[in-house]
Amino acid sequence: MIPITFPDIGTNNYTVLCITNGNSSNLGFDNDVTYVIGDQTSNSFKVYFSEHYNHTQNISFKYFIIPN
Repeated sequence: MIPITFPDIGTNNYTVLCITNGNSSNLGFDNDVTYVIGDQTSNSFKVYFSEHYNHTQNISFKYFIIPN
């Protein structure tokens, strides 16, 4: 679980658009993760990752907050 914090936007009614980028030369390894967003507050949410195979992934995670 990874907590993400940001300046307070005054509501927990938003959508999180997430993008994961593979950063290694082996995208077949980098794509072996899934994630889910939860525990949203007006200034944070948590990302829960699941690894499908036991090898090293080199990924970056970007997100956008979209008000509902």
